[in-house]
Amino acid sequence: MELTEEQKMSIDKRMSDVPIKYKKLYKRCISGQASPRMAIKMHCLECWGWQNKETMACDNAACPLFNHRPYQNGPSPSLGEAEDEDLTNGN
Repeated sequence: MELTEEQKMSIDKRMSDVPIKYKKLYKRCISGQASPRMAIKMHCLECWGWQNKETMACDNAACPLFNHRPYQNGPSPSLGEAEDEDLTNGN
């Protein structure tokens, strides 16, 4: 699917707001190369102002992604933490 100029501008604007630490993850999400788990992580981080600790402490049970949010105790259902960390750290 070809993006419109408006969509491209919106992506560029959002990219400028993404901290360097998460730019690689954002690019993967936008390009369709990210897993659903990665996309959920990206959404949660953006929602909480890019603060891992805030994302970990999320108590918004009304959010449709609440049961799938990152940084919770227990194993990740679809993506190992090591791979997840590599993507956020730009490695």
